[in-house]
Amino acid sequence: MKKKHKIVFIVSSILIFVGILLPTNVIAKEEKPELKWEQFDMNDSYNYRGNEIICDAGDGYITINNSNEITKYNYDGEKEKIIIKEFNDSINSALVDGDYLLIYTEDSVLYKYSLNGELIFKKDFEDEYNYSGGVYTYSDGYFIDYDYYDRGKHYDIIVKLDKEGNVVNTYSFDAGDLYAYILNNDNQLVLSIQNFNGFEFVIMDLNFNILSTKKIDLRVVDIFELKDGYLGYFSDNNFSGLIKIDKEGNIIWQKTLDNIIEDASDRTFLSDVGEVSDGYVLVGEHNYLPVFIKIDLNGNLLYVDGYMNDKYSDFPVGKIITLDNDDYIINLTMKVNMYSSGFGSVILKYGYKDYKITTNIEGKGSVSVSSTGKEGETISYSATPDDGYELKSIKVVSASGKEIETTDDNTFILPNEDVTIEVEFVKVLTENPNTGNTILLMIGISLVIVLSTLITLYYRKRIH
Repeated sequence: MKKKHKIVFIVSSILIFVGILLPTNVIAKEEKPELKWEQFDMNDSYNYRGNEIICDAGDGYITINNSNEITKYNYDGEKEKIIIKEFNDSINSALVDGDYLLIYTEDSVLYKYSLNGELIFKKDFEDEYNYSGGVYTYSDGYFIDYDYYDRGKHYDIIVKLDKEGNVVNTYSFDAGDLYAYILNNDNQLVLSIQNFNGFEFVIMDLNFNILSTKKIDLRVVDIFELKDGYLGYFSDNNFSGLIKIDKEGNIIWQKTLDNIIEDASDRTFLSDVGEVSDGYVLVGEHNYLPVFIKIDLNGNLLYVDGYMNDKYSDFPVGKIITLDNDDYIINLTMKVNMYSSGFGSVILKYGYKDYKITTNIEGKGSVSVSSTGKEGETISYSATPDDGYELKSIKVVSASGKEIETTDDNTFILPNEDVTIEVEFVKVLTENPNTGNTILLMIGISLVIVLSTLITLYYRKRIH
């Protein structure tokens, strides 16, 4: 988590590309997602901040608005409830931990609320010249970080807390600087530090025992966890870029931003990264204009885009939330400057169009399949007949009438239109187990009748 006294240096040192001077200057190597909705909260007041996303809630997001209300929304941008009616401290970091909301302020005060707004605790970690960082959760508690100066000496501190906010352990980087850290999904601390050895990528356990250390020769100022490792954002005097690192701390690839975009030369700030199934979406700002950059898993450019509005265009990017279906939500906040026509925020949702998947069933049975999908997505389905029925045929037909090829493992590639899965179940034809016995009985009766008739005729003939 970046500190205030480092942010100024970081922002001022980041160099990037001429190719995105305007958001309309797009390098199209992949179809860009469409804007699904946008929500404005604008005002002409100089200090109006609008509605800012403070964290992802897992099933929605949480914001603080200009009235200091902290509110829960779902991913469709619909307000669900006000959690806190008024929160007046400046928020540096927040997270949802089950049924609780943790807020860590710029003054190093940690708050814990229930999602119904009940204050569970308030812990103050403030020291003189203190700069707070972020809050992270693990199974038994939380981690926070801050730094301060004492008698001319600088200290970076990570603090381990229990669920009640009591200090369990601390780790001081008095022999170096902590630039960024996260708590990964494996309950390990992943850090970027600078000490007498230079720049290092360090992995610790929850008790601050060092598990691995790798020299990286780069000032990594932010770390983002990925499914298969980490993406580091590095910045040094005359260049900035990205470094991909695996779970063991080994460098997979590294690229300056002008390796990703040709003719890089202009100042741009990268603020957040979101992971999607086929790459990463980088969000930031250039000359106070928002920039969205998508790269593939190897750091190659897929597209560059931005957001413009007829009335308001001065929106630096703040935060991105990526969803399971690769849609993403971005929060833009108006930066105050004398050229702005208004102040506040906008929340945007981008994504690829969802196509409907319906079923048409004849006979008795069921089909299991998702109700929607995106173009190019592999769709899995299963067809299950009811008792006494069996599957006769199945095919996938697009809205235009084209039959879609299916595989032996019951999948197909969704085209750029709606589709229908047509399934026919028929009754199972089985032999009646009593049929054989009935036939034998009929044959027996017939033989008895025949024999009786012959015997009767024989005796009649002798009498005569």
